[in-house]
Amino acid sequence: MAHEIIIYTKKGDIPCQLLKRRFDREGVRYKEIDVSQNASAKAEMLKLSDGQDIVPVVVIDGKVTVGLDSDR
Repeated sequence: MAHEIIIYTKKGDIPCQLLKRRFDREGVRYKEIDVSQNASAKAEMLKLSDGQDIVPVVVIDGKVTVGLDSDR
């Protein structure tokens, strides 16, 4: 069963780059939304993360994780 995965990122952010590299290496399909230049996407990310301006914000099947969490 494929999971719906969305990653909110910022251009040049090292944790975002590391997560995307890991997902790519493991063959995980995801949709990336860069909030660097997109105010509406940033507002959506802030809503999902309870106002935390930390990336990456990862949404997997509706469950939100803010920042890197090596256990997930």
